[in-house]
Amino acid sequence: MQPRQQLQTEPVSRVEMPGPGEGSPTDERACVVTALRLGWWMADAYHHARTVELGEDTAARPVAPRSKLSNLTEMSGRQRMRMYLDGVEVALDRIAALTGQDGTGALSRQDGAGRLTSQDGSRQDGAGQDETGPLARRDGAGPCTAAVRARIREVAPGRPADVDALLVALDELNVDVLRWAMARDHRIGLAYRLGRSLADTVRRCDAEQLAYRFGGRQHELRRWLDELAGVLPPYSAPVVRHSLARWTTAVRAATAGDPAEAELGDLAEELRDQGDVWRSVLTGGLHPRDLLDEGHYAVVARNLIIRDRRLVVQAARGICGPVLVPLLVILLAVVGVSVAAAAGSPAARVGVALLGLGAGLAAGWRAISGPALQVAGEVNRPLLHSELVVQMADCVSRPLDAARTASHTRRTGATLR
Repeated sequence: MQPRQQLQTEPVSRVEMPGPGEGSPTDERACVVTALRLGWWMADAYHHARTVELGEDTAARPVAPRSKLSNLTEMSGRQRMRMYLDGVEVALDRIAALTGQDGTGALSRQDGAGRLTSQDGSRQDGAGQDETGPLARRDGAGPCTAAVRARIREVAPGRPADVDALLVALDELNVDVLRWAMARDHRIGLAYRLGRSLADTVRRCDAEQLAYRFGGRQHELRRWLDELAGVLPPYSAPVVRHSLARWTTAVRAATAGDPAEAELGDLAEELRDQGDVWRSVLTGGLHPRDLLDEGHYAVVARNLIIRDRRLVVQAARGICGPVLVPLLVILLAVVGVSVAAAAGSPAARVGVALLGLGAGLAAGWRAISGPALQVAGEVNRPLLHSELVVQMADCVSRPLDAARTASHTRRTGATLR
């Protein structure tokens, strides 16, 4: 893997966003990325509440020593829900800090005994398992997860109504967060919606649900990606947009029964992994140019040369008649007059003609070469960007290639048998 070689530096977007005073300069990219993560976590929390048993309280189980520390996958359903809500609160506090606006609520602090203490003096035990959470908001100025945490505590086994109440509380929290984010900044609200919709799109599903997932939602996702391209990490928005378009084409072809495309089951199997890659690219955890190697850059250079040659031919055809031909006629006329007026032998006149013709061509080249090279540079920048995006989208869409490979291997094996 090659180290990142930035051909053109894209500066971080810094804008003036409304603050408590006159408005302080903040990093809008960090706000947008955090809002995207926030939307993803909210979607994960809602899906987790719908699909995982939350009624069993593992805190009442006897504690037994383990051979190793517990991992994320070994968390109980309630612990995982609390983790999602902790992530939501951290994201809200970060956005509030970056936008220069206080009022999202005071964070809990630890006292000398290691217990979490809030500004109102309430405490938690060392396990931090109460419904308010380790980062709960106390003043209610911003979106608050207290109602959702209370619903988690009330869920009991065999009581679907408790789960329904939890889902309603989560949706109300989602609406509060969306209103709060849109009020902070329009792009922050769009990033929250983008993260939530992408998470819903790439959620693991059956083959029958794929056509619905890519039936029309991708148009809205592309619009949001285009609008947020200036504040997302470099190249991330166009790369994810191209990759999303490839997945949409693949799903439609597989739904239509195209034998050259991956099967719907294989696409559904790889969809979640593709979503993780998209999230890493959009949040800056993975720069797509880090996936390129010498072969990709060679393809980019070859395609640029081919496209430049076509542009030169088209430009020459366009300016030949109205510009070059009249200039050449004028130059030949001037050279002819100079030769006719020159004295001496025929060889001397030929020398004068060649000298005049060369001087005229050199002067013409100096006149047009500077602007032509400047225009070529301006044209090549977007061409280079588009070629890099195509190659990076190929690398980012490797889960799609894995699905196609799995389907091809299965079909080949069935044919051989």
